[in-house]
Amino acid sequence: MSIHLYLSPHLDDAALSCAGRMAAQAAAGERVRVVNVFAGIPDYSRLSAYAERQHGKWGWPTDPVGSRRAEDEAVLHALGAEVEHWEYLDCIYRQVDDAFVYTNHDEVFGPVNPAETALITRLALRFSQIRQSLPDAHCYAPLALGGHVDHRITRAGAMAIQRLGADVLFYEDFPYATQPDALQAVQAELRGHWTSELTPIDVEAKIRVIAGYASQLLAVFHDPTTMPQVVRAYAAALSPDGQGYYERSWRMEGGRAAF
Repeated sequence: MSIHLYLSPHLDDAALSCAGRMAAQAAAGERVRVVNVFAGIPDYSRLSAYAERQHGKWGWPTDPVGSRRAEDEAVLHALGAEVEHWEYLDCIYRQVDDAFVYTNHDEVFGPVNPAETALITRLALRFSQIRQSLPDAHCYAPLALGGHVDHRITRAGAMAIQRLGADVLFYEDFPYATQPDALQAVQAELRGHWTSELTPIDVEAKIRVIAGYASQLLAVFHDPTTMPQVVRAYAAALSPDGQGYYERSWRMEGGRAAF
């Protein structure tokens, strides 16, 4: 049985980017496993001003991460996927020496703070360990289109295990992938040799999966009613012949480990 291991920075990224491929794999009886990397529950009694503003945008939920974990499990289990939540905190909650590392939007979507080099090393080791337990797994990791630091860190860990021989495909982070020149910016940053892999998908199935993340639709799509249109438009734009809907991933050889 084929095993597919999806490294998802947050509690929706794998589904947003790869739900079509995941649904087809699960329907074919293949094993699909999603690892949500930055899914730890923080100490809500001590938040940065930036994190408090994010909670306000979300409607001040009592336990936003816990609620998102439950939502993600419900969606992925219905899809037929296994789910694993790791304890690392989302960047808006992380601290080093009692100081918050990322305190505004520009920092979240900028370079990884040098104080987090040790975190990248720990994740690379943990990715290596999970790969050893699943040596035949096909791995999928984010390209970090859009530049979110948690996506960058996850990508760096995946690049580390790729250099050790892991089979890694890098998926286009949706909806960041819809930003003009997002792909070209990452490819220029990482250099290397790139080859694409297109996967035909049931786009309506993907839309149904994404709709299950009700807590995130406003934040991700701004107007949730546009979500189906945005998903269809991007999946159609990837078609090589103007027919059908697709997801796209990339193989990379010789890229540099840019954070």
